[in-house]
Amino acid sequence: MSDKEIADLLERIEKLEKKVSSYAQYDDALKSMKKAFDDNEARKLYESSGDIYEDAKKIVQDTGKASTSYIQRRMKIGYSRAARLMDELEDDGVIGPADGSKPREILEKDVDKI
Repeated sequence: MSDKEIADLLERIEKLEKKVSSYAQYDDALKSMKKAFDDNEARKLYESSGDIYEDAKKIVQDTGKASTSYIQRRMKIGYSRAARLMDELEDDGVIGPADGSKPREILEKDVDKI
């Protein structure tokens, strides 16, 4: 290789290093923005979970059906959210624990219907 070819090669490597460095900074900025968005969305979900929880509780008490897929369909929410609601309902004593494929027992009935 001639000295000129080596100089050209080194120049190209330096340009590539600068591009990679700027991509890394861009990537870090995107990650930071995504984390802020995710944190904000999680906060919104957490803050509004009271209303969603009460809706899920009413559905379970009114229909006597307590399954993640049923809540998911009725409330038009994702599986993860419906599963968390089922966990909260169980923790609060509204429904019994899961027992395989058997339906969950409704422990806290709607007092308006009694």
